[in-house]
Amino acid sequence: MRGLILLALMPVAALAQQNYDTIGIDTGPGALLRGHSECIADLELAFPVSGIIAAMAVDEGATVTARDVLARLDLRIEEIELKRRQTLLDDQSELDSAQAQLAVSTAQYEAAQTLYDRGGAISKEDLQNRRLARDLTEVEVRRLRTQEALQALDRDTAAEALDRRTMHAPTQGIISRILRKPGESVQAYEPVLTLCDVSEILFAASLPAYGVEVFEGTPVTLAFVGRAPLPGRVRFVSPVVDAASGLREIKIDLLERPDWMRPGLAADLLLNP
Repeated sequence: MRGLILLALMPVAALAQQNYDTIGIDTGPGALLRGHSECIADLELAFPVSGIIAAMAVDEGATVTARDVLARLDLRIEEIELKRRQTLLDDQSELDSAQAQLAVSTAQYEAAQTLYDRGGAISKEDLQNRRLARDLTEVEVRRLRTQEALQALDRDTAAEALDRRTMHAPTQGIISRILRKPGESVQAYEPVLTLCDVSEILFAASLPAYGVEVFEGTPVTLAFVGRAPLPGRVRFVSPVVDAASGLREIKIDLLERPDWMRPGLAADLLLNP
């Protein structure tokens, strides 16, 4: 298994070495890179619609799970609209009346057809009129059933509009910042709070551009103050070097996650020769 290898600093790194010293990074044997634990993602959450914040259901630092309610906009207009749409959908009086008329007109047409077939006292024109009445009633029933389906879609649209005014947690995490307060007006997609996604916790540090070779997949050791060392593995080594500091970012997967692990804990990354 390939370990971390410390190479001698090349002369071209002499200028950058001053930057390393100012931030406390040693590049000698057994060096430590100082860094911190962080969540896999820091999510800025917003409402997809504009409105006035009616309530915040969480405080900063609160731990939440997926689908927990975080905040709500004012819901009064949307609640009224949903009730209106539901009332229209529940009203079956027109359809019931049309279906009753269809039953009557169908029976009248069938009776007239039987009478006509037997040579009874009914003209062909009367028979056609009764058939037309039945057909028109069938069309009306189909129209009302289509109207009912459209009303169901309108009800679903109103329910979705209401739901979009309630913010739910997309994943488990910790509320790191609340940016807006109840009573404030927000625009669509304007950040309201930030959620630190703790489904995974990584270790992040800054690596000298010269003198230390680190590879993705390399095992490392993480030393948190007052805690037993934890094993880790390099997940990502940035190919980009910061021009001001001469450093590049690395991220480490924690192979063990004890209960005390939280984002923002300082630790040292041991570079084993």
